[in-house]
Amino acid sequence: MCIVVGLAPLGMAQSQVRPKGPVVAVVDNVQITEDELKLEAQTLQLRRQEYELKVRALENVLSRKVIESAAAAKNLSAEEFLKLEVDSKIPDPASAEVEGFYWGQKDKFPGRFEKVRDQVTQALMRAKIQDGRQALLQQLRQKAAVQVLIDLPRVTVDVGNAPRRGSPSAPVTIIEFSDYQCPYCRQTEPVLQQLSAKYADRVSLVYKDFPLHNIHPNAQAAAEAARCAGEQGKYWNYHDALFASPVLIPETLFETAQQVQLDVEAFKTCTASGKYKAPVENSALEAQQYGVNSTPSFFINGIPLIGAQPIAAFEKLIDAEIEASGSRTRQ
Repeated sequence: MCIVVGLAPLGMAQSQVRPKGPVVAVVDNVQITEDELKLEAQTLQLRRQEYELKVRALENVLSRKVIESAAAAKNLSAEEFLKLEVDSKIPDPASAEVEGFYWGQKDKFPGRFEKVRDQVTQALMRAKIQDGRQALLQQLRQKAAVQVLIDLPRVTVDVGNAPRRGSPSAPVTIIEFSDYQCPYCRQTEPVLQQLSAKYADRVSLVYKDFPLHNIHPNAQAAAEAARCAGEQGKYWNYHDALFASPVLIPETLFETAQQVQLDVEAFKTCTASGKYKAPVENSALEAQQYGVNSTPSFFINGIPLIGAQPIAAFEKLIDAEIEASGSRTRQ
């Protein structure tokens, strides 16, 4: 991923697109909203840690409940069930297997093999029992009707007037903060195109600018140029062509305008005017307020997904969100 260096320039215009949030105080009849505290970035990290702690604890509880349920079906305690289904079925290891285990973990067994053979054998059996119990647990988990209701931490990211592919009513919205000069953003473009093709009207894609000025000197101009292309109804044509370009230099912006058949003179007038400088900077400031410090960064229905992730990472979240959307519809 491409990581931002430093903070937004002091001259950057303030973002006006974020939701105000609940009122947290009133001073002389003037309301102070939670948004004004600007704690999104800090609280997101805390909420992620809380979520991970809950998930780890839940996994332990789920494992115990699944085992207890299977044991109860046979009128056994959990430990009796595990000994019957796993421990009793593990054969004594062969001598060669014990010796191989010894040499693979020799640092844990001080002394010659002949002297610690029994100790090694016991350790190997414990490892086999542990593996067997884990395999049984996985089988039981796959058969059990498990529904995890702990919500992933989400951020309320306002779309505003950012370019969107797909319907605003799609059950899943992917908001991307990206940089036209970032190689990892370019790497992710084919993944996003595959997602659009696979999910069609169930997913919409929103693009927000986050040019990393300190490491990508041409990214700001590219973002402004794409918005100028949007004036001629060809934002996405220009966007796609920029990311498909092997290099992003100033000349690329006008070559791309010709490639997508823009009115080049109108395009040049627009880019020279600097009319989109502040909107692009606003978008970058907004990204930082949401805790984004690298590109590409995604929010899938508000759930953060950072970096150039494989398509499976997107699909896992998207499928869960579509399923949740369907459940809400059926209720």
